[in-house]
Amino acid sequence: MQKLTLPKSGQSMTEGTLLEWHADVGDPVSEGDPVLDFETDKMVSEIVANQDGVLLEREVEAGETIPVGTVLGYVGSEGETPSDGDATEADATDAGADESDGSAADAGTPAEPTPEPTPEMAALSTDEPAAETPEGVVRATPTARREAREAGVEIDAVAAAFDTNQVTPSHVEQHLRRGSANDPTTRPDTDRTDEDILGSPWARVVASENDVTVQRVGEYLGKDRIRERDVRKFLDASVATEEASAEAADPSASTTESPTEAEVEAETAPSVREEIQITGGEKVMLDQMSHVAQNYASTTTAARVDVTDLLDLYGSLKPTWVEEQGDSLSLTAFVARAVAQALPDYARLNAEYLEDENALRTYDDVNLGIAVNSDDGLIVPTIRHADRQSVRELSRSIETVAEKVEERQLSPEDLEGATFSISNAGSLGAYINTPQINPPQTAILGVCKIFDDAGVVDGEVVPRKRMHLCLTYDHRVIEGATAVEFLQTVKSRLESPSSLLS
Repeated sequence: MQKLTLPKSGQSMTEGTLLEWHADVGDPVSEGDPVLDFETDKMVSEIVANQDGVLLEREVEAGETIPVGTVLGYVGSEGETPSDGDATEADATDAGADESDGSAADAGTPAEPTPEPTPEMAALSTDEPAAETPEGVVRATPTARREAREAGVEIDAVAAAFDTNQVTPSHVEQHLRRGSANDPTTRPDTDRTDEDILGSPWARVVASENDVTVQRVGEYLGKDRIRERDVRKFLDASVATEEASAEAADPSASTTESPTEAEVEAETAPSVREEIQITGGEKVMLDQMSHVAQNYASTTTAARVDVTDLLDLYGSLKPTWVEEQGDSLSLTAFVARAVAQALPDYARLNAEYLEDENALRTYDDVNLGIAVNSDDGLIVPTIRHADRQSVRELSRSIETVAEKVEERQLSPEDLEGATFSISNAGSLGAYINTPQINPPQTAILGVCKIFDDAGVVDGEVVPRKRMHLCLTYDHRVIEGATAVEFLQTVKSRLESPSSLLS
């Protein structure tokens, strides 16, 4: 018997939300079949069956947020009765034998400490290179499997279309756009009229609970990606339309009685557009920012940097690196290089405050968290050993993590271990931005937009390019002078950009 428990996907994970069951109690399931989806720290994963059988029990329903290790349900032979003793024994046996497709099916039992994800689990969950996948076996990320399932497309068909045995969400979406999904042999849901409309798992749950489809919501709102808030917006609009129709059909219904006090109050209150449930990654952000606001002494210092020479260097290198050698080149990589070179001399900025021990833990390694904006919100993947990487290597690393975010291929380990973070709100047009510290780190650097400015060179006023750097730091453990010196060091390196290429 397989006991389904909420696994720990990352060191910081303490709870998750069950998004969707893929089977009802009594439904048959086969080994490898996805049984449920759950959402953790800005990631959506699935738990698969590690044996043939039926779904015996569901202990948690969709939409519930539960702690790591919570028993979600059981899979076993028809007629079996789950019990703690039986399930624990069976699960203990399965745990050593199960080598499923990298989903969370082989999570530990809640009665024991939940194990950290093994390297093998992490590799599988983020798409192993095709060469390491057994020939003929198609693997896919949980998101790719879910999107294919929701679109009525066989994952094997997607793999065949792209001649790969590692299917990503991008493969599925491209497959749908090509029109393959209209093939009746791969698309049983012939009633669907717009196969390009995709919905997040939680949006589909909310839509299903209210007897609507994400296709209907998407068509109404003119969107091809639907989230929970879109569904609720559609439902609010539907209720308003129904009420207006009822009043039009029976005008006397709204004029026969004087309004009550409650009705008067409701009439004078501001109209509500929508109430957004804060769940998943947004809940994580809310909790973290609340923690920072209550426990950190965040202070921000800004510097204005002349990046004219840096842009000239960037412009001279880009054609060779990108067009001739195929390497990516990112301005953010120059900033990351300057920060990584400076941090070893400012240990308290590359550190973690241990509240329980009242101690500051500083690090030799410089692991940079790079904030990336995505459809799932702000995500901060980690570039490890940034201090050992050149500008070119950092450009590749930044491009790699950005692609992982876009294709939802991040593993829990990709989000752990950062010792300092960089947030580039300048790419969104921010002139000044004071980012919040990413706990348990002690500081974060905000990079702002580049703008035209006037400068004086050799006694003459000439046009220059400038940008602001904003360093937010925990003033409890970092003195202001230290923070300013660090910021000036980074500024100096960026204003002498050739030094960053060494």
